[in-house]
Amino acid sequence: MSKEEKAILMPIYIICLLVTLTGNALIIVVFYKYKPIRRSINFFVLNMAISDLFTPLTIMPFFIADILSNNTFLSKLPLPLATAICKLCYFLADTSVIVSILSLLMISLDRLIAVVFPLHIKLISRKVRSICMLVSWVVAISVHGLYLRFFDFKGHGCFLDLDTSWKPQPFCKHKNIGNQKTNQKFML
Repeated sequence: MSKEEKAILMPIYIICLLVTLTGNALIIVVFYKYKPIRRSINFFVLNMAISDLFTPLTIMPFFIADILSNNTFLSKLPLPLATAICKLCYFLADTSVIVSILSLLMISLDRLIAVVFPLHIKLISRKVRSICMLVSWVVAISVHGLYLRFFDFKGHGCFLDLDTSWKPQPFCKHKNIGNQKTNQKFML
């Protein structure tokens, strides 16, 4: 990347990082300081703000450091740390996206119930809200949990390595026990 491109991208990335971090942090602070705002729909907005904090805290600093170091940021780190950063940055950023989408879906459902069933507004109780928010995190972590297994640092960048040759190990490792067909029965 040329110096001119960096000169254009860096202020944009830094402004986005600061606005995202400040905006989501302010939503969380206002929610906890101002009690009248704690209504059903606002709990889902809080859930979305918490998930959106992962973007400025993980992937944006990673991109900024990578651009400033000419894509050699991870290669300068010890291999276990570089691998951990690869796995966590992409896992948390993509998990955040799923939680945000599910939070928007829950906000829509909350408003649908409020409009279509105005006398049954208590259908979404505090317990139901808490369960829905917990489910959004569990679903997002389940969907992207494989990132923790398959994302890897190789050479100068992070790669989704789906070509790992995982083979089940035979239960009985001694070569002299049984023939090939017998050993295949005991594979895990």
